[in-house]
Formats: sequence, C-alpha cells, structure tokens
Amino acid sequence: MKQLFLISAITFIIGATNSSSAQKHEAPLSSIIQSDRVSVDAKSKVSILEGNVAITFGKLDVLNADKVTIDKMANKVIVVGYKEFSFKGKLIVLPSIDSKQTTIEYTLGDEVAYIK
Repeated sequence: MKQLFLISAITFIIGATNSSSAQKHEAPLSSIIQSDRVSVDAKSKVSILEGNVAITFGKLDVLNADKVTIDKMANKVIVVGYKEFSFKGKLIVLPSIDSKQTTIEYTLGDEVAYIK
C-alpha cells in the first residue's frame, strides 16, 4: 500500500510539473529517481520529498538530498542538505545565514541556480 501511494504521488508530481512546463513551452522536465517520503499538497501544488532524494529538475540533477521542495505554481525547486549535484548553467553563491545548511534554489527554465 505504501508503494502504491508513493508511485501515485510521484506520478502526480511529474504530471503536474510536466503540464506546467508544456504551458510555458519549456523543454526541461522533472523526474524523481528516488525518495524515502513524499507529501503532496494538491491545493497549493507543493510537493515535499524527504530522505535520500535523487531528482532531475530541468538543468539541475541532485543526489542524496535530505529534502526537496517542488513548487509547481512557481516552477521552482529548493534543495536542502544535498550530497552531490550538477547544473547545466551558471551558479551564483549567495551569503547564507545558516552556514551548516546549504540550499540550492532553481526555477525551471532559468539559466542560473542559486546556492545559499
């Protein structure tokens, strides 16, 4: 039952993100490779993936993240506690208040990702 819920949630996340991208005529799409936990708020169109998250979101590939928040309304992803990532574009490192926790913020279709 838990696997069925996880598969349903992942299908919802990918489908909603893909349809948003199609409306903006942007080629990059997202796909979730792995996550221990998924929660989806259908009303706000925000999905939270937690625990060993591996995801591709446009030009951003992330491995072993603690938490990934996908805002489908804004086509934005926030990655917290990642182990590895790659980005096919420009990275801008911004000063962070919390030096222990690094985040990546990226909006689908942008050429820039921000590391805080």
